[in-house]
Amino acid sequence: MDPKNIIIAALAVIVATLLFQVARSPRQLLCEPCPPAECEREASPETLTIPLSISYERYIINRTYWDGKRVTLYGTYEQGTEESLSGAIHRDYLADDDGRIIRLTTAPEENASLYQAVGVLRRIFEGMELEVLTIEPSERPTVNRTLP
Repeated sequence: MDPKNIIIAALAVIVATLLFQVARSPRQLLCEPCPPAECEREASPETLTIPLSISYERYIINRTYWDGKRVTLYGTYEQGTEESLSGAIHRDYLADDDGRIIRLTTAPEENASLYQAVGVLRRIFEGMELEVLTIEPSERPTVNRTLP
């Protein structure tokens, strides 16, 4: 190989290497070294607050297990009537996101879009009833997830 070609090939390799390094990290080659805090900045994790869906499915499917258990339920307040031998009876309910209902022994005193009720679940022929200990307006329960 001709010495002239060897020199040209060596220069081409050097130029290509320099171009690759400049393209990969131009700040480190063209400027003074940056302070460690700026160069080694870690991405701060992002926390998302995710609203939870409200479901009474597990209580209704397994009524025998939950009979007599103290629980905390979230839901929307609904009113309805049930027919009996003596006529229509006014009933209060807590409803989940899918429209499943649990009958309440006590109605809430305040108006709100969502309630938190604490009480003891009782199995009844038509479903479940909550012997209400407390019922108050509430926010939808959430869970925080940290993204990497």
